[in-house]
Amino acid sequence: DAAKDFLESLQAFSSPGALKHFRHRRQQVEEQRAGLDALREVEALGALVGNFANAASYFPAAEAALPSNHEWIERLRAVL
Repeated sequence: DAAKDFLESLQAFSSPGALKHFRHRRQQVEEQRAGLDALREVEALGALVGNFANAASYFPAAEAALPSNHEWIERLRAVL
């Protein structure tokens, strides 16, 4: 929540001239590192999920096309 609030407070600084009103000290900015690292990790995980979305969407189609007693269907269900 602290990182979110901090990032939202930065939205006002949309131009170089607005930076003259920047009130945060270096230490306050550095205290947000953990939240920013967590944000990067969540974004990376989201990208990873996106990379596998097309492949994962194949499984229901393959399951519907194969007979219910097919070996691959049994393996898929075991993995799921």
